[in-house]
Amino acid sequence: RFDFFFFQAEDGIRDAQESRGLGDVYKRQIFLPACNSPKVNRDYLIDIFIALFRVSSDLAMTMSHQLGTLFLKLLLTEKKTVLLHFLQQYCVFQDSLELAKIFAELGTNYDDPNVEQELNEQKTPLIALAQSIYYKPALQLALDMFFRLRRADEMIHYLLKNGDVYTAISIINKYKIKSVDLQRLCKAAEKPNSTLHISQVMEFVNNYSKS
Repeated sequence: RFDFFFFQAEDGIRDAQESRGLGDVYKRQIFLPACNSPKVNRDYLIDIFIALFRVSSDLAMTMSHQLGTLFLKLLLTEKKTVLLHFLQQYCVFQDSLELAKIFAELGTNYDDPNVEQELNEQKTPLIALAQSIYYKPALQLALDMFFRLRRADEMIHYLLKNGDVYTAISIINKYKIKSVDLQRLCKAAEKPNSTLHISQVMEFVNNYSKS
């Protein structure tokens, strides 16, 4: 799950405080009907969402998970990728594995034939929506979030998926990852978009197998 936190600069940066929840009533009575209505201007609706989040920060309130999910779905549906990028960097979303995966899928170009396609993948509606859009900077946002969450396995997964074998191996070495799918590593290195030559990868695989 993920929640929204807005930080307001006063004599520095004020820590987000989670006190009273806000959003279930707003979702049921206001935002859900508005999002489902074709008569409501989407840009206007996004502005209302942002205004509500800012006010809730001043009142030391936290947006509900349901309302945050509804807003994220709206941004993805309307392809507001730059705004989503801004909100992630400056507003801020609370880190979560779910959100990191959404950013990672958003930053993966599935129109590129070299990108690894995962069969029988379990997709949430937001993951499926993110896969239909391509916004390259989102991949780095995802990698940064995976790092903060200490999920090196997810970093390696998406780096190989996008052909960045060099960085994947660097992470394996740096964090001494013991469980690595060497077959998948070699397969990623054979693709034209690989950032490392197959001979270099085979050398790493041989050394890794001996360790």
